Amino acid sequence: LAKKDLKYKNHLAKRGNQLKKANQSLEVLVKDFSLLYDIGQKINSTIEISGLYLLLQDLLPRQLDLQKFAILRIDKKKEFLSVKAAHGFEDPELIFNLSFRVGEGISGEVATTGEIAYLPDVASDDRFLYYRGENIDKGSFISVPLKYKKEVLGVMNCSRAEMDAFSEDDKRILTLVANQIALAVENAQLYTKTRELSVRDELLGIYNRRHFQKVLKMEWKRATRFRRPISLLMIDIDHFKDFNDTYGHLQGDRVLKGIADILSRNLRELDTIARFGGEEFIVLLPDTDREGAMVVGEKLRQLVEMERFDEAQQPIMQLTISVGISTFADDAREMEDLIDHADVALYEAKDGGRNKVVLYSDALEVEGPVIRPTIIPS
Repeated sequence: LAKKDLKYKNHLAKRGNQLKKANQSLEVLVKDFSLLYDIGQKINSTIEISGLYLLLQDLLPRQLDLQKFAILRIDKKKEFLSVKAAHGFEDPELIFNLSFRVGEGISGEVATTGEIAYLPDVASDDRFLYYRGENIDKGSFISVPLKYKKEVLGVMNCSRAEMDAFSEDDKRILTLVANQIALAVENAQLYTKTRELSVRDELLGIYNRRHFQKVLKMEWKRATRFRRPISLLMIDIDHFKDFNDTYGHLQGDRVLKGIADILSRNLRELDTIARFGGEEFIVLLPDTDREGAMVVGEKLRQLVEMERFDEAQQPIMQLTISVGISTFADDAREMEDLIDHADVALYEAKDGGRNKVVLYSDALEVEGPVIRPTIIPS
């Protein structure tokens, strides 16, 4: 009986130890799940990519007990990694200006292989590049790939001041967090792309007519309030229907893209260009009087005229544009007049032989005296 009693006690003690370990493991799992849930809730509440990076660099070091933290993203060409979020560095400006080639250093290696890399002691590994000057001469470092559907979007780098400070549980948690980040980044990119598609012409990549109207309203209010000039260019490709009939719509689309690119590259950052419809473009020039708008219109006309669009190294029909210009406060009293009067000037340019730049006031002189609206200060 004593032997049986001892046997049962030993058995109960053994089961008690097993239960204790199971409870400890369960506590760790509950803590981990709670942490992941909290991080996931906060990350998924942000859909703007810039806001997401700011959230990550503030949230994760605190939640995961990290001395230094950085998110690096791969560019579209899969050539470079650039720092998008960082925490704990002595010189943040230096860090945010950093980029690494894919394959360079630990971060580049992880971006290439898609596998986690752990350095228990950064001082003993030549692959660690110390963020090119940032003082990290001791401690442990781990780099985790940000993967979405097997594609590596970037890497998440984490550092602690102690050597060999990341356990297997830490690696597992960081991997799960990295997967959440990758999903959040992909969702933010999709949101940004969807938003861009809503305001940009799908074929040409420039703004669409609807977004242009919003920009025009904003700039019109500013111009009328502060009595600043604002000019509008209406641009049409001459004989574009004949071009499409001769060379086909695919070649026509390629030419439309080329002309949109010429116009975009030769305007200021504060100017707005949009596709108005078909082969028509519209350009808004803030703080530009009609003399300045005339210079811009003539420059764009000459650039298109000099361009040679080729197909299979064979020259094709030369293309030109006609441009109509109207300006506040010379030609327009109301915002709608700015567009309508530019359209009148464009019609005159096309009716007068095409490949011309015509001011609204000049278009009026063809039919009669110039009538300038009286602008009443608001």
